[in-house]
Amino acid sequence: MPVDVSCWHFEYLHDTPRDRALRAHDPSLVPDAESYDFPDVDALLKHLDDPGNDDRARFQQSIAERLVQDPDVAAIKALYTPLKDLRHFPAYRRRQYDRYHAAARQIADGTASEKDRKLIDGLDAEIAASRISLDHGQILFHGRCNDLLVTQHPYPSYVSATLDPIVALNSAFRRAGIDCVNGRSVVLVLKLCVPLRALWGHVGRSQEWELLLPRGIDWKETERRSGKTFDTIHATAVSHGLTSRSLAP
Repeated sequence: MPVDVSCWHFEYLHDTPRDRALRAHDPSLVPDAESYDFPDVDALLKHLDDPGNDDRARFQQSIAERLVQDPDVAAIKALYTPLKDLRHFPAYRRRQYDRYHAAARQIADGTASEKDRKLIDGLDAEIAASRISLDHGQILFHGRCNDLLVTQHPYPSYVSATLDPIVALNSAFRRAGIDCVNGRSVVLVLKLCVPLRALWGHVGRSQEWELLLPRGIDWKETERRSGKTFDTIHATAVSHGLTSRSLAP
């Protein structure tokens, strides 16, 4: 079953022992109970796009609590490949992120060295061997500072997606940099319409809920919204099937 990432509900009662003590001292120090209902992810993202709303941190904590308790998330996690059993994915996550993406792009444009091919063959093989197969209809999120994911067909590199839209938004802001020096912040809402293997990157105390998707996916843009602080693009995975050898010149 796809993990449900819609219909978000957040409720904050502000009734901890600390809240009660503060309220007894001065009622103005503690806000009244708050409740938020978002029927879909677009409603949530529109709320977060308001510069006057600073709810990202507490919403993210609530989302994490929901994902921890979700049996479909647990089913994905049960199939993950431990990082100690992988060579390339840990390197991609920790130190060599840019190197893998550069090698993937060089393969796509026909300028890769044999060393690049071996590197990408290795990560491709780890994704292909993963026991995690994402269901048709799964929604994931991805944050960046450009729209290359939906303008390059197929997208030549890997996609680090997440089950948490706020993780994607944080990534978009981080990549864009201060005053969007690197480009416009963009959150992509990704719908899978083809089966995809993925590597589970959410380990330890990570708050990323990461799923690394294979390179060579063809993403079709279906909707775009320009916001105040970031843009939202909906895209569908319509095909996949490239390998480094099939892309070789």
